[in-house]
Amino acid sequence: MGRRGMEAVCGTLPLMLLAVAVWPAGATQVRFRTLAQGQYSAVGKAGRQVIREARAFPKLWANLRQRGAAPRVDFRREMVVAVFTGERPTAGHRVEITRIEQEGQDLVVHVRRQSPPTDAIVAQVITAPFHVVAVPRVTGRVRFVEAQGVQEETTTMQPRTLARGFHSGITERRLLVVNTSAQWRALWREHTASVAPPPSVPAVDYEREMVLAVLMGEQRTGGYAVEIAAVRAGRQEVCVVVRETRPEPGQPVTQALTQPFHFVAVPRSSLPVRFLVTPSQAEVESRDLGRGDQSAIRDRLLTVIRTPAAWQGFWRRHTAGVEPPPARPRVNLDREMVIVALMGEQQTSGYAIRIQNVVYGENEVVVHVRERQPEGDGALLVRTRPFHCVAVPRSDLNVRFEVERD
Repeated sequence: MGRRGMEAVCGTLPLMLLAVAVWPAGATQVRFRTLAQGQYSAVGKAGRQVIREARAFPKLWANLRQRGAAPRVDFRREMVVAVFTGERPTAGHRVEITRIEQEGQDLVVHVRRQSPPTDAIVAQVITAPFHVVAVPRVTGRVRFVEAQGVQEETTTMQPRTLARGFHSGITERRLLVVNTSAQWRALWREHTASVAPPPSVPAVDYEREMVLAVLMGEQRTGGYAVEIAAVRAGRQEVCVVVRETRPEPGQPVTQALTQPFHFVAVPRSSLPVRFLVTPSQAEVESRDLGRGDQSAIRDRLLTVIRTPAAWQGFWRRHTAGVEPPPARPRVNLDREMVIVALMGEQQTSGYAIRIQNVVYGENEVVVHVRERQPEGDGALLVRTRPFHCVAVPRSDLNVRFEVERD
């Protein structure tokens, strides 16, 4: 979920530059590679840093709180440039080096900061965003230019709740936009089919309003809930933020079938509507689907599976050549998604891969993966292909993998 394909969504929209960039005479654009970018550094004050010596790099890397060893940097040919926002009171803040230019022996580093809109739904945690890159080494000065920008204008739609609860006649998961009175009456009839006498249809002015309906599908116990948390209209689409809640392990719940739902009316719009569904908790429980060292897939692969066809196709490739073929683990892809981590073919035993945890943020899902290599001389000369697959609550957010190597 490109890694940043959906990072700027709904509450956190990209900056729109106020001026067209014009390169000065004699300036050339310089390629750079990102070493690390994230939200939770140990650098509490805003600042910039240029590192030209290898001995200074480990201290910087430690302050980034990254998993695993520092990446290789050839300080004979490269140097490191870092930018920090300092501590911020919430999530939703970001800093990015957007481009670098060379003027003679000097570098000009263009930096863009991003803050969440005032009405954004963001995690109430202290963050310290950063971006660190490697660039070709120069002997001159490094100058930083911060782009002046504004956030794309969005309008917060105030949803009017028509009905919300835990029991519906609709047992499958649905995310709907209802634009006509006939559609609304048909949906309400299906929703209340098991209620006698049926409740009256909530009034909606379809000249000015439309209905957004989210149904979580049938759950085996209580403790589940769904909510339309926010609705925002941008220039190109209406974004509906949907929060799903699931019971915590060991939480007392009613032992009865539930079908959580939420229906709201919002101002009518002709823009396309996109539902952004995410669990309400931060770190979620994962369900193990299989782990071992003999996948039939030779290539390294870190991916997310959200459709039955993709899950079936992956499992067929993963178990090719095994007789009899093992049964594919059951996954309800209306409510779950599959996280896959394959290490690729290794020449000896002793290699392993594990999905450590899965964390849901306001903009993305982060999957922490740990890879292990053999220690000592006890590895067997046999080819292995380590793998790990888990099921987690479904989210439409972009998925990013962070790999730590032992």
